[in-house]
Amino acid sequence: MNLTQYLEAESLYFDPLTIQKLENFASLLHEWNQIHNLTGAKSLEAIYVNIVDSLTL
Repeated sequence: MNLTQYLEAESLYFDPLTIQKLENFASLLHEWNQIHNLTGAKSLEAIYVNIVDSLTL
């Protein structure tokens, strides 16, 4: 699933620019997490889940 699908599953809707920025953030976090262990999320999908979880609180 892509980030948009995860967001829509929780009835969260954002403009395309915001989604692109969140996807860029997720990609950078995934890249640097492999070097510095910044988060427990080891895959891009797990990072998407964390983003969606943060937005629903």
